[in-house]
Amino acid sequence: MKTKGFFITGTGTGVGKSVVMAALLRRLARRGRVLGVKPVQTGCEEIRGEWFAPDPELWKMALADVMPMPDLFCPCRLAAPCSPHLAARLAGIDIDLESLAEEIGRRSEGGDFVLVEGAGGLLVPIRGDKTMLDLAGRLGLPLLLVADNRLGVINHTLLSLAAIRGAGLPLSGVILNNTTPAADNMERLIRNDNRETIRSLGQVAIVAEMPYIPNFSPDNRKHWEVLDASLRQVV
Repeated sequence: MKTKGFFITGTGTGVGKSVVMAALLRRLARRGRVLGVKPVQTGCEEIRGEWFAPDPELWKMALADVMPMPDLFCPCRLAAPCSPHLAARLAGIDIDLESLAEEIGRRSEGGDFVLVEGAGGLLVPIRGDKTMLDLAGRLGLPLLLVADNRLGVINHTLLSLAAIRGAGLPLSGVILNNTTPAADNMERLIRNDNRETIRSLGQVAIVAEMPYIPNFSPDNRKHWEVLDASLRQVV
């Protein structure tokens, strides 16, 4: 893919990829024409004949004060709240990874930036033995790996880094996300050590760390301004 951008993936589900994606869309929209893509979204809801995808809806809320609005694209919307391969099977459809990648490539032509958010982690299956890692490889965008900074993140992150490097894919760095508050001094110590251990053992740049925001709301502009500031080194 010739357009500049990133493929945003995570160490798993619920690590905050969609919030990172929305914040990056906000930042890039100030610099040019942006395409935001969720190739496959599960857990969609049908309302009056239209399928609503949760992650792009979050992006829209984040972008409410951004002009011009980036182009948002979610070609495959599935109802079941599960892995794409299972949601597609339950819907009786077959996701063609090659067609999906080609469609994203066509949609990005003429734009300045493209951001793609995967579903779940890198090895989540899309169909058969094809995973999000395969889609990332087909698109050729550098990866940003989002990890929830808590106990266990070292193992999850190092495994994900091994998968990325094993596939020979470009990596821009790791974004640590604090999805919960640090309860005490011990937890703060663990989180600080997570950062340094991932950087050292993973031989990777921690390009950003997203702060915990109490009562975070996608409608709150001040919350997005805080997240914007935390991503200064990324874009």
